[in-house]
Formats: sequence, C-alpha cells, structure tokens
Amino acid sequence: MIVLEINNVNFSYDDEKVVDDISLAFDKGDFAAFVGPNGSGKSTLIKMITGNLKPDQGEIKIFDQLVNRVKDWTKIGYISQQVRDFNQSFPATVREIIASNLYGKMGIIKVMTSSLESEILQALKLVDMESFIDRKIGNLSGGQQQRVFIARMMVNNPDLILLDEPLVGVDIKAQDDFYQIIGDINHNLGKTVIMVSHDVNLISKEANKIVCFDEGKAFPHQSNDFDYDHYIEGLRDTSIRIIPEHGH
Repeated sequence: MIVLEINNVNFSYDDEKVVDDISLAFDKGDFAAFVGPNGSGKSTLIKMITGNLKPDQGEIKIFDQLVNRVKDWTKIGYISQQVRDFNQSFPATVREIIASNLYGKMGIIKVMTSSLESEILQALKLVDMESFIDRKIGNLSGGQQQRVFIARMMVNNPDLILLDEPLVGVDIKAQDDFYQIIGDINHNLGKTVIMVSHDVNLISKEANKIVCFDEGKAFPHQSNDFDYDHYIEGLRDTSIRIIPEHGH
C-alpha cells in the first residue's frame, strides 16, 4: 500500500530551483531517511508534503489524496526542527501539551473526557513518560521534552510520521533514545516514517530506505545497498560530488 507518492515535483524560491523533478513513493511501514547537505531540498520537500508549500509543478498524494485535498490531518504526525523553540517558562504541564493536540476531539465546550485522558496516558506510555504527566514542560530535560513531543504527535495515532531534523540541540543520549523510540513505533506499530537527518550513520541503521539529496535532486536507495563510507568520502572531498556514483 502506497502511503506517500511524489510525482515530478519542482519548487523554486524566486528564480532558484531547490526541488528539481523529484519522484518518490513510500509504502506502509517504510522508514525513509532524507540525507544530504544543507540547501539540497530535503526540508523544502517536507514542507510541501505537509502542505505548507505548494509545488510549482507536479503533485503529492497522501493516502491517494492530493495534499491540498487532505481533510484529516490527524493521520499525519509532524515534528519540525523548531519544536523546542518555545518559552521554557510557559507554565504548561505535560498533560496540557499533549491535550493541545486533542482539541478536535473535545467537542464544542472543549471538555477533557476520561476517554481522552486515557489516550494521553497511552501516548505517554509509548515513550515511557507517564509518571511525568503533571510536570511542567519547562522543568524537563531536552531529551524528556523530546519524548513528550513524540507522545503529543502519537496521541492521534497517525499513520504517516514526518520528522524534519527534530534532534537539533539534543544531546547524544537523547538522540539515541529518540531513534530507539521512533524505530519501535515503525517496527512494532507499522507506521510509515520519513525523517530528515544529518546523522547518516545512526539513521541508516534504522531506515530501510535512504534518499540522498543533492542540488534539488533525490536519489533513493535501499539501506542494504547504501554505501555509507563512500557517502562520507564525498562529503569530505570537495573534488567529489556530494552524492557520488548513484548510477542515475
């Protein structure tokens, strides 16, 4: 079953083309890593998938619906690189942070029912944070906050998960925990995950598909065919193209 389909998509900022005729498809249960240098088109493509940018040409379909016709966005989970850019002194509890993603289910008078409370607890159990439900979000460590935002995303049980460099500013231990949690969500729950990351070594161990970006182009690989050492060599040697020998 194809969850996400990208067909001949182009996008330019002013006269600069940043996404150049990209076509990709991802099935249910895929874990796809978007890798490549800054400015190569990774995050721009994610923004088009979420509907925040409109392609100049081509089309993007989620669950066989054009992005601009998708009505139930609860089935798409999204964590951006700006997720932790909030006021640390804001007096919201973990429960309130997650509940903010359930407003659509609360009805007209926005009442937190026992059923919704159960959904919050279930999401927190997924990230092993249920004992922190009444803690203030600003009093948690960066890694704990990251877990809360995963729970907030998962409380609506999305089928497609989009992660745009969500580990910016998070320490190594928290990064390892993040990959473990997202890997479990992918493997155990069968969720389709697409993640933009610069940590090619770690993410290539979790992902089954690696999509290398360079100058607006995208080159997909199965992870067992991905040559990590050659990729790193291309990054270090400016005389070699960043994405060497793709055979395209």
